[in-house]
Amino acid sequence: MCILDDLTFRRLYGKFDDWRIGKVWPNETWLRWARDCAKVSEHTSIDSGWRVDFRTQHEKIAMQYREESRMRLSVEIIPGR
Repeated sequence: MCILDDLTFRRLYGKFDDWRIGKVWPNETWLRWARDCAKVSEHTSIDSGWRVDFRTQHEKIAMQYREESRMRLSVEIIPGR
């Protein structure tokens, strides 16, 4: 997950509130967000050999999950191991 501040997220993908079903969902900015997430998921999955489900989120939503456990995706390469 990549957490963007609310202003940056809004500039890239529009207001999150507009994505709710019954308003303008899925709209062009939601589709851009979905394509961006899918591209990063695919490239990261190929590079790592693991299935990666990548998402970009804005701070308002990400803070709701701040107490949840997280898994580090980066791999540390130690010579000799």
